[in-house]
Amino acid sequence: MRRAIDAFLVPSEDLQRKMRNCGLKATLLKHYVDTARYSPVRTYPGDVRLLFVGRMNEGKGVDVLLKAFKKVLAEFPGASLDLIGEDEKEQTFERHAHSLNITERVVFHGLVPHEAIPDFYALASVVILPASWIENSPLVILEAMASGRPVVAGRIGGIPEIVIDGETGLLCSPGDPDDLSSKLLRLLRDRELAGKMGMSGRERVEKHFSLDEHIKGYFEILKKASVAK
Repeated sequence: MRRAIDAFLVPSEDLQRKMRNCGLKATLLKHYVDTARYSPVRTYPGDVRLLFVGRMNEGKGVDVLLKAFKKVLAEFPGASLDLIGEDEKEQTFERHAHSLNITERVVFHGLVPHEAIPDFYALASVVILPASWIENSPLVILEAMASGRPVVAGRIGGIPEIVIDGETGLLCSPGDPDDLSSKLLRLLRDRELAGKMGMSGRERVEKHFSLDEHIKGYFEILKKASVAK
């Protein structure tokens, strides 16, 4: 089967390296995001609202996020945390929030229609993906950046290829609530910095993760494959 395949398309350099180490012809084709759908809101939110979007499990770092959020509340008691996604642990995280005594400031939205997600990005101060397992190219991060929002995400897998640390957001150590909370507080204390990172993220998406760039890359791959034959 390997001989019949010209290229395995992968969305991150991290996965490309791993597949090539296994002897597979992995070719990089970055994900894209609809930059028209996720328009940036240039006015940075006045309220402190943190946002997580994704499957709710330990691998995504939800347990770490809840612990970090408790530390954020010590400085910003009016902050809120929106969690969008299915709780794969059957309300385990709701019980965790209750044990941390932060339930009044955390909203578990469950599954939300995709067309409603842009509104959540627009209201968010920071979008968070504190992954502790390997992520390739999370669309949530691209959507947040397209919305002009700074991102705090785990330094793992292909995430550092998207989030430029200190420029479009901040990277944190996986599984470390102290590091996560310090990165969140840095952005929440400096709204000007957070706003600049959000706009830098939008520019990065337009340049490297647009549909036009994706299509261009796809046709380049097809052209090389046809020449090789």
